[in-house]
Amino acid sequence: MGNTQPHEARAAALVDARSSIVQARTAALATIDRQSAGPYVSLVAVAALPDCTPVLLLSALARHTRNLAADRRASLLFCSDLAGAAPLAAARVTVIGFLESTKDPVACEVYLAHHPAAEEYAGFGDFQFYRLTPASAHFIGGFGRIIELAGDDLTGA
Repeated sequence: MGNTQPHEARAAALVDARSSIVQARTAALATIDRQSAGPYVSLVAVAALPDCTPVLLLSALARHTRNLAADRRASLLFCSDLAGAAPLAAARVTVIGFLESTKDPVACEVYLAHHPAAEEYAGFGDFQFYRLTPASAHFIGGFGRIIELAGDDLTGA
């Protein structure tokens, strides 16, 4: 019985982590700043593919995109709805991996379905779709509910 409880807790955390990603409309994107070599964080609009891979639409003019041209390492922080909740009690997940541009029509379709207003600028020459290939994730489901996840756990690969 002692062995099943951690497995059940891990399975429940995985479901909550995936739910946080799939339901998110925005996330905090952290990149390595080209100028300072320190962290740079910005707010981005996101969507998730069926396997929970995050998809973004980024402009080449944005600082975070210029950072990614030099170093593809990135992380995304997804937070559950904070309305009425104590911020540190809310579920959140940080997904760490590599962001790469994609021309995958499914990624484009999923993103635009999640953010229909983006249709008007998605075709501009300086915008590209990106997908984050998760290497790992750090899930916090509230006080004392913390779990590390492999990227494959998150995407089901």
